[in-house]
Amino acid sequence: MKKLIGTLAAALTLLAARPAKADLVSAVDPLVDNSLENRAAVFAANTGLGAALGCIGAEISGDGCLEGLWKGSLGGAVTFAGMELGSYNARVPFMGLAGRQVVNLGSSMTSNAMFSRGLLQRYETDFGPVVFSFDSEEGFRPYIMPLSTGVTVYHLISGHTLDLVQSIEDGTFVFRLDWESRSEILGGGGATISNIPIHVTDYNIGRSHENIHTYQLSRMRWADELVPELGPIRYGAEALNGSMSLGACIYHGDLYDYSPLELEAYSMQR
Repeated sequence: MKKLIGTLAAALTLLAARPAKADLVSAVDPLVDNSLENRAAVFAANTGLGAALGCIGAEISGDGCLEGLWKGSLGGAVTFAGMELGSYNARVPFMGLAGRQVVNLGSSMTSNAMFSRGLLQRYETDFGPVVFSFDSEEGFRPYIMPLSTGVTVYHLISGHTLDLVQSIEDGTFVFRLDWESRSEILGGGGATISNIPIHVTDYNIGRSHENIHTYQLSRMRWADELVPELGPIRYGAEALNGSMSLGACIYHGDLYDYSPLELEAYSMQR
């Protein structure tokens, strides 16, 4: 049952996120970044995707599409609200942390809808490589994300600055580079792998943009439940997120400009 739900959900996520040359937003045109129209499109996408995932999962599980649809759409709307809050992380202290908890609430609601749990039965949140799962029936369990762990170790070994204040404010490990060293992160103002961001010091747009990327991983946490568990290790969400962002990370041009994850981050950044 879980394999069937997972196959359909992953296919739906990839289909909904497939890059298309449209006028929604262009990463190369800063004049259209963060407009009300673009944020409304992101809201609709999150709500619609949550509804579709909830409907499919609930239908397969026997609860019926309508039950999962309204729960999933509500989860998608809450997820968007968290992104909106978190986009202010470079302007307002602890807004990134607050946004993360709201995003994780919305993502948990969508996952609960997919797997026929109570709307608020399970809540999962994260800090750096660790995922904390709170379930009213199964209790508390911590998990480790392997890619997030590896990226954190890489940045530390490379001598990149771990900003403790920003890490606390944003609810994950945040690293910084001086502008002169930006070539190490694809020549731009920042980069995010898994849920570990790095951005150029004092480049607030970059900090806001990369923070949105960390939320995108949370939205895919349902995928953790669809792969075999390796003790405390979880890797489903990281695998799905990585498969969707790999092309944009390696190549530029259209693969970057019209990557669905980049379009969303450019639409939400402040």
